[in-house]
Amino acid sequence: MREILLEAGGQRLPDGERAMGGFPVKMYVAVNAGSVSGASILLYPESFREAADRLQDDLYILPSSVFEVLAIPAGRERPEELAGMVREVNHCEVAAEERLSGSVYLYSRESGEIRIAWEGRQGKEANLE
Repeated sequence: MREILLEAGGQRLPDGERAMGGFPVKMYVAVNAGSVSGASILLYPESFREAADRLQDDLYILPSSVFEVLAIPAGRERPEELAGMVREVNHCEVAAEERLSGSVYLYSRESGEIRIAWEGRQGKEANLE
């Protein structure tokens, strides 16, 4: 996923920050405590509160594989573009048995809930916002 983000116009910045579309972006890799089936962290929305509060923003959550998900600030990104990156990574980089959804999720700081922000359906995208 990091390589796709870099190819999408990002550049390396210090301390794990990225520039996407010319704006610095902090990216978090989210896993559960045991790092086994780490994407199960999606079942615990409160796990994203600290990052969202630190960034003062909602978070888009990108399913990377069964091992992890990525979280980035929602303020400057478009979920349909992120969904394209998720689809490409799933197709090119992730083994079929390790793939999760092609959807992009949104963690809301206000409600503390995770919902689908952009969902892929049969190769087409449907905006759910």
